[in-house]
Amino acid sequence: MERYGLKIDTFRMVFNMLENIDDVYSGVDKRWIYSSKVDCELLSDYLQKINFSIQDYNYKINRINDRGDVCYLILLVTWIQESYKLIQTTVREDVMASFEYKEESLVSQCNKYISALRSFVVGELLVQWNQKWIYGYAVRNRFWRVT
Repeated sequence: MERYGLKIDTFRMVFNMLENIDDVYSGVDKRWIYSSKVDCELLSDYLQKINFSIQDYNYKINRINDRGDVCYLILLVTWIQESYKLIQTTVREDVMASFEYKEESLVSQCNKYISALRSFVVGELLVQWNQKWIYGYAVRNRFWRVT
């Protein structure tokens, strides 16, 4: 793993164990917040995908052996992100309008960081990377520099 320029210990410090979502179910088990019965069922599917991804992530985080394991962890986090965004589409608009995020700026920064990390590790640099600075990172001579 050292040859890829990413130390395993550093990766483990950044990506710690994720908490489960057991406490979420009591808050979303209200039928009136959904647009339809289908949305309620979709929410259950998304929560299940998040829960399984968290379980797989927590199992794998202490068993990183190669670059493939790192890519798998990034994939799991991406699945959690996608499911989280899709959950927001199942709740009625008037309910979402009154919803306040506890740490919205932190969530936004984390989403940008994961997107940048995924692009860097997986190798699909986005078209926007041609701009000078995106996500707080810049590519210069194939080396990454935090801004």
